[in-house]
Amino acid sequence: MNIVGSIVVHVDAFARSEARLRMALTLAQAFRAWLTAVYAVPTAAYDTPLLLVEGFASLMPALERIDRERQEQARAMFDRVIGGAGTAVADAAQWVDAGRDPVYAALAAHALLADLVVFGQHDPSTAQRASDSELVASTLIETGAPGLVVPYAGRFDPATLTSDGLIALLAWKATREAARAVRAALPWLQRAGRIHLAVEAPDPGDAAAPTLAALRRWLGLHDCAAETTHCLIDRDHPGEALLSAAADVSADLLVMGCFGHSRARELVLGGASRTVLQSMTLPVLMAH
Repeated sequence: MNIVGSIVVHVDAFARSEARLRMALTLAQAFRAWLTAVYAVPTAAYDTPLLLVEGFASLMPALERIDRERQEQARAMFDRVIGGAGTAVADAAQWVDAGRDPVYAALAAHALLADLVVFGQHDPSTAQRASDSELVASTLIETGAPGLVVPYAGRFDPATLTSDGLIALLAWKATREAARAVRAALPWLQRAGRIHLAVEAPDPGDAAAPTLAALRRWLGLHDCAAETTHCLIDRDHPGEALLSAAADVSADLLVMGCFGHSRARELVLGGASRTVLQSMTLPVLMAH
């Protein structure tokens, strides 16, 4: 079975952070992996629109107090969750406070040597800046690490992703990103009871690509014994089609490539990747 030996989870000051940590902890226990929780958040001053207002400096003590309180609450949550899992788990888990380091840089530094990074989907109801919704894609593109993204809404039993018989929807097209996602997902595909292959409808001008038979053979060579079925995905609206297919088959996990690139200081995401990251309703394993 493929090895996941090191897991990094992004922890912030919002309520869903605990669900994300519990998901990462369950995976770490299942794979006997080292778990690193990275607390990386913008400062309260960064999210305050009064930076240029006269007298702003007088607000700094209050904003710094907010930062301390948020950090203390997050650390207390980490101690409670990890402590409740027993001494053996606590000895294989660490807390890292990024302090005032930029969120993107802090998380990327730890993701470089991670076998998996656990993120939360951007929650538009929070005070997070919209750019934080691109944290997932930025980290995957800059580090090459695979990421598991946990939706901000709904309830997900972490044990589902570590139990035999899970239902996986595998998005496949003949690209590096999709191939890397499939390889990263092997620990889950090897446990799957069913694997549904969502394949992009071919274009007459496409170069020769691996066939479905070749993909099924590759899965079999890597001890993925699950029954496989397949469906074609509309090329015009692939993100929506993938999420619809995931609902149709009651998938526990969606596996897909993260398509995009960095251009100067702008992150340019592919349409399917952006749609899924914005509208996902199930855990998504992505790789670039």
